[in-house]
Amino acid sequence: MVEVKLNINNRYFWGGLLLVLILSTCAFFIKYNDFKNDRGIENIQATYHALLTINSLSSLPVNESALLPTVNFSGDINKNIPWAAAVKTSEGNYIYTSFPSLGFVAPYVTLRALNAALSMKNLFLFNSALSVLTTTVFFTMVYLLTSTCSSEIRKSIAAVAGCSVLIFSCESLVSSGLVYWPHALSQLIIAVILLLFVIRGDKNNNIVDIALFLSLLAFSMTEWTGYVFCALLVVYLFIVKPEDWKRISYICISSSLLAIIIFAMQIEMVISLDEFFRTSIERFSARSSSKANLSKLLEGYWVSFGIYLIFIIPFIIYLKDKRYRFLLILCVLPMFENVILAQHATAFTFDRWKFAFLIGTSIALMCSQGSFKLIIAVMLAVLAALCGVWKYQSRIETFSTWTDADKKNKALVSAASQLTNFGCAEIFSDTRVRGYPVMLFMRGIHEGMPTHPFEVMHNNKNVCSVIILHGDMPTPDMPEFHSIEVWERGKNSPYILK
Repeated sequence: MVEVKLNINNRYFWGGLLLVLILSTCAFFIKYNDFKNDRGIENIQATYHALLTINSLSSLPVNESALLPTVNFSGDINKNIPWAAAVKTSEGNYIYTSFPSLGFVAPYVTLRALNAALSMKNLFLFNSALSVLTTTVFFTMVYLLTSTCSSEIRKSIAAVAGCSVLIFSCESLVSSGLVYWPHALSQLIIAVILLLFVIRGDKNNNIVDIALFLSLLAFSMTEWTGYVFCALLVVYLFIVKPEDWKRISYICISSSLLAIIIFAMQIEMVISLDEFFRTSIERFSARSSSKANLSKLLEGYWVSFGIYLIFIIPFIIYLKDKRYRFLLILCVLPMFENVILAQHATAFTFDRWKFAFLIGTSIALMCSQGSFKLIIAVMLAVLAALCGVWKYQSRIETFSTWTDADKKNKALVSAASQLTNFGCAEIFSDTRVRGYPVMLFMRGIHEGMPTHPFEVMHNNKNVCSVIILHGDMPTPDMPEFHSIEVWERGKNSPYILK
């Protein structure tokens, strides 16, 4: 590991950081323009899923949710409604077991602390803030990493160029804007972990190691990649046995064990561990590499990063340099989860976002190695950034019909709300039910049709009406309603809204 001079008290560092913040602001307005115009994009359903979970955590008492990713609201009428692969608790709530909870708890706690509404707009702003923090931390890391470079201005340019992939790559624009999922929090945590290892060097530093322990703990509590990262790092350290490898291994193992204990305690509060493991194994099997098309996964990396992928070449070259090898290995380790759960990384683009750290570090190292390499690297990074923005806009355009469909959906739901009280209605849909329709109605929705609306009302005297949603699903998990039937108690025929 390169010996780092911890000196950021100079105008080049702060000037470079200011430029990064300006570029981040430009990217923010690109994304915000699409947000305010209700644009859609691939994996937008993840944002509604996250928003549903955040609102669910707010609705349910802690003893019912255990701060796990719940997907229903409080009240008997919202409970005992099956939801995808979620597991039912003894209270009739459903918990999504495919992810740990911190990526949902963090925005919930943050927005509540700021007394802000748990809305799409505020989740978008939270996501954008995470992106700025991640880029700031990464800028600091690569600036310190290139401390062997004698030119302060070259170090600053290298750090700015390295950050461009976290700002303007297509994946960064998507996953730090319209799409929120716990991976956005993971990006910040990974950047912090990389910075801590750069600061730490080969020396024992209790304060840094405590921060590293907490960061690794947070990583494992945000997504499973944290456990994969720690396990692979321990294996790597055992093989190469660098100075102080036992201490780092202990930090990795102890943080993972504590994360497991905390998660197990949460699970045991509401469901049995046996049921959790059974469901998790089923989900792992569905998301594993055996179910994936690896050529589509590689194609997905091109969609996410485009020309930035050319910086894999300097990564391979600098991997031979002992000064940088350890940090580059750290950048690679999170990507192994994409191989283990290749189907998930193919279907959900944000799972590939971690690759940006490897690319950004490679850009910075190339820039720091001389004036000619700096010019080439900066030119390629600028070209890649421009192509990233273009590809992002192209992906937005492929979902151009979603804006009108969303407006129609909201108009139909608004019209239905004038006919009946959603609070005492049973709602059914002939399309798959995920976060989007539930958030439109702020009510639990049954997936599938009832035998007859009269039977539903006959079996439950508290139900004032039955609402039936008809539509199709051209966008995964995002239905487009063609009509809504409202069957009111005491009436023989429904209102039909189109």
